[in-house]
Amino acid sequence: MSALSKLEYAISELKTNGTDAYWRQYRFSENFLRPFHQSVIGDSAGEVVREQDWDSLIILDACRADLFEEFIDLDRFDDYRRSTSLASKTDEWTAKNWAERGPTPGKHGDIVYTTGNPVTSKVAPNSFHYLDEPWSDTDAYDDELHAIMPRAVTESARRNINKYPQKRHVIHYVQPHMPLIAEPKMIYRTWWEPGSESPISEDSETRHIWAALANGYEKREDVWKAYGKTLELVFDDAIELAHELPGRTVIASDHGNLLDERPSVPPFPIPTPVKMYGHPGGLRFPELVEVPWAVVDSGDRPKIQNDGVNSMSNVDEDLTKRRLADLGYL
Repeated sequence: MSALSKLEYAISELKTNGTDAYWRQYRFSENFLRPFHQSVIGDSAGEVVREQDWDSLIILDACRADLFEEFIDLDRFDDYRRSTSLASKTDEWTAKNWAERGPTPGKHGDIVYTTGNPVTSKVAPNSFHYLDEPWSDTDAYDDELHAIMPRAVTESARRNINKYPQKRHVIHYVQPHMPLIAEPKMIYRTWWEPGSESPISEDSETRHIWAALANGYEKREDVWKAYGKTLELVFDDAIELAHELPGRTVIASDHGNLLDERPSVPPFPIPTPVKMYGHPGGLRFPELVEVPWAVVDSGDRPKIQNDGVNSMSNVDEDLTKRRLADLGYL
């Protein structure tokens, strides 16, 4: 693309989206913050989760550490600390933890992965002994809330735990990631449906909760409360399952969220010139990469066997796109 074409494209984008605060922070993040963070800071301080000490790992998607510490009683755990994630977005976290790093990247024959997030199926479909995708079950999917509910993931995980007792288990819940199912009025949907010629809504400024917050349709304290309630809702299932699992179970997250903040990265004390929302990729703000690491120890630890990788995602591509759209990824 020539310099003139780039300029014309930029002017066109500004005319179309210039009043949208969420769009402005997204463009600032992609064009300035992400390159700076990746070149100057990198992700070397993050932890590769599969190399940590656990028999089962429960992921609460998009749960920042301070949210967890405010809404969850930490005395319920045998140990608790903050962990530093390798990424600020699920696809990057999945790639770095399960598909790219280590002596045998993408070859985890000792792990069964039960996921409510279709990103796993796109990024690491062939990385595990078995990949279970309850998010693709149309009977289990809540079409009104546009989400796979925690109980469906829990039930799938229980079946897999009984079937594969000598495997490490990862159970990936999609909550408290948006849509914030604990507060249905905050479920904004203006994304394009696959195959559709028009968006669900014409209002480009409220296409999801972070855009609604950025553009003044919601107050931060109300969104934080709904975010916390959604965490409490999924945590009920997660802690119940953690106490059923043998050995050491860790409840953690892949990344956090930004809510109407001007974050800075230590040791750089300079805050961003724009307020930030959601979880743009490639960033190293503490609000995005500091996540909970809560340990539940339950009896003897299982003997783990590696029987090779057999997983394969066969979900219809159109269904995958619809589910990703509900999560705000398209």
